[in-house]
Amino acid sequence: VKTAVERIQWAYETFGNGLVVLTSGGKKYSVVPHLVREALPNEYGIVPVVFVDTYLYPVSTHQAVEDLKKQGHKAVTYKADWTDEVAELVVNEAWKLHEGSQDLDRLRFLLKVEPLNRALAKLGAVALFCPLIQR
Repeated sequence: VKTAVERIQWAYETFGNGLVVLTSGGKKYSVVPHLVREALPNEYGIVPVVFVDTYLYPVSTHQAVEDLKKQGHKAVTYKADWTDEVAELVVNEAWKLHEGSQDLDRLRFLLKVEPLNRALAKLGAVALFCPLIQR
């Protein structure tokens, strides 16, 4: 059985610059970037750490992403291609949408999926490490 560090090393050897790490910020979500640092001490600043900002995160989450940058990670933020004013209006009205509605599904796509797809395309991602946190 391979350790997490060995798996990351294998992924980098296999996918090289196509390897991307996904984070949603915060202490729990910095585990994978830190494992990348441990596994790839000479390359960890090369592997992008992507944060998708849904306009719903607290300031502390944004600070956690900034902390990753200060630690030398290549942390990049992607979000819906809206002005902050439009985003605030949309997010403030989102609570009116009902689970399972097409409008809510579309909003989730615009806030989460589209920015992530744009990030992965721009970064040339072919492999993605993302934490799975049991709630």
